Amino acid sequence: MNTIRPIARAILPYQFRVSVANIRNELETLYRPVAFWQAFADFRKLRSFEDVDQRLLERLTFGWGNRYSAHTEYMAAYLRHASQSKGPILECGSGLSTLLLGVVAAHKGSQVWSLEHDQTWGDRVQKLLHRWRLESVKLNVDKLQRYWGFDWYRIPDAQLPQKFSLVVCDGPPGETFGGRYGLIPMMAKYLGPNTTILLDDYERAGEQTIVENWQKQIPCQVEAYGDKRKYSVITIAE
Repeated sequence: MNTIRPIARAILPYQFRVSVANIRNELETLYRPVAFWQAFADFRKLRSFEDVDQRLLERLTFGWGNRYSAHTEYMAAYLRHASQSKGPILECGSGLSTLLLGVVAAHKGSQVWSLEHDQTWGDRVQKLLHRWRLESVKLNVDKLQRYWGFDWYRIPDAQLPQKFSLVVCDGPPGETFGGRYGLIPMMAKYLGPNTTILLDDYERAGEQTIVENWQKQIPCQVEAYGDKRKYSVITIAE
């Protein structure tokens, strides 16, 4: 009996902390959809997207609740470039960015074409696009295809515009065969002089190698940005 009491005293505080942590996580899970709804409503009220407040981007990211979502530096970059773009936008990999880019495009009278390979994820995004009536986004969901030494999205050629002015490339996932290399060999005919490509996760060696290979195929200028996580801005030369 004397040995049980010290053990109980040692265990109970830990169990209590675990219980509190579990309750906090459950409450956070319940609150996230509300937080996102409020943050997204605030985002839609903005008149300019060239310098979105950091706190609003953090609220959007928290409410979205996906640990794979882009970091706020990259978010601010693609919103700024989207607001300055003079033509259609191509997005590789859908998610929170699809909704945000859709809002920007709606303000500009432009459109976003988004490529997604995961049906469950695509259904979630499409449902929200419908709920928020974002007709500025064309979401194409299909399985990745095996091409010449890499996997890439199935391209809906009949639907796409002739040229894109901006590409936001945060997909497919890094572990995909060939990573994101397929963007240039598969989409080059839709890109032209001064098209800008924003490639996320540029701190990864795989992404850096991909960009080096792209530079061998098309004339372009590459600049790296980001403090916590890197992204690259690639501009196709005239």
